[in-house]
Amino acid sequence: MQLRLFFALFCISAFSLINAQEINHVGTWESKDIESPMQMVLDDDGFISFIVNKKYLGGKYYVSEGKHFSMMYRAHYTDTIGSLSIIIKDTKTKKIIKRDTGTLTFLDSNNIELCFKKPIDASRTEFIDECISFLKVK
Repeated sequence: MQLRLFFALFCISAFSLINAQEINHVGTWESKDIESPMQMVLDDDGFISFIVNKKYLGGKYYVSEGKHFSMMYRAHYTDTIGSLSIIIKDTKTKKIIKRDTGTLTFLDSNNIELCFKKPIDASRTEFIDECISFLKVK
């Protein structure tokens, strides 16, 4: 009886570990939007980059309008739903220039949906969700 109980617990634990390992945000994700394709790279060091038309934006170090920035992310999720925060910092002053947090939903281990609130008008009193679906490619 104890052997069966041990085996059952082992199987449940192994299944939980396998499922936990399947859900991983780190890697290269390609948008499913055919009209505006892009890639999103989430690295192990906490930096996020976007690649659009072979141009990189973000990462550990990038230049925009003559200023030097870094783009970091923080992912928090339980099971298949969570959040992704993107933080843009001025690398010279170390000040946070912008922070935005959206919802991160794993549709399965290779498909995610990332949604951010977008203002409808200049008053910024009404928002809509702008969502992008991604497929993991690396």
